[in-house]
Amino acid sequence: MEIFQAIRDRRSIRKFKSDPIPEGILDKIVEAGRLAPSAGNLQRRKFVVLTGEAKRNFNVPTIGRFKLGDEPALIVVCADTTPIEKYGDKGELYLQMDCAASIMSMMLVAHSLGLGTCWVGSFDGEVAKRLLRLPENLRPLTLIPIGFPDEKPEMPSRKPVSEVCEFLDVLPI
Repeated sequence: MEIFQAIRDRRSIRKFKSDPIPEGILDKIVEAGRLAPSAGNLQRRKFVVLTGEAKRNFNVPTIGRFKLGDEPALIVVCADTTPIEKYGDKGELYLQMDCAASIMSMMLVAHSLGLGTCWVGSFDGEVAKRLLRLPENLRPLTLIPIGFPDEKPEMPSRKPVSEVCEFLDVLPI
């Protein structure tokens, strides 16, 4: 699938078929997250992939439109919050941007392989951390449910380019 088509056609999927994900596909998706850029190449993120019984027993409350349930797999994207002096006050921002780059890479690869995903940020991170028995330095940031879509959402409205971008060939004075 051509990359621009994947970006244009990808949607947040909230209903999944029960079909299992073929072997090796989750490895490809995680590889896409691993290869995403990171500030200073510090790679301060960890992906926890839940399937089967682990996924079924991951009872983490979510807030908003998405409720965990019928997705056959779930990736928990965690930020490694171990302090890094290199970036000072910007370290936390860069850490979040690194995780966001991984999330989008994984979602696009999943879409290109015929799978649906949803970026879920509104969940109880403390419950997730406890259930996964994560060490103190790992903070769950995002849940990515993955499976074959059982819906085909329409493209939500987007602002026109003229509202989100300004092209300059000379800096304003």
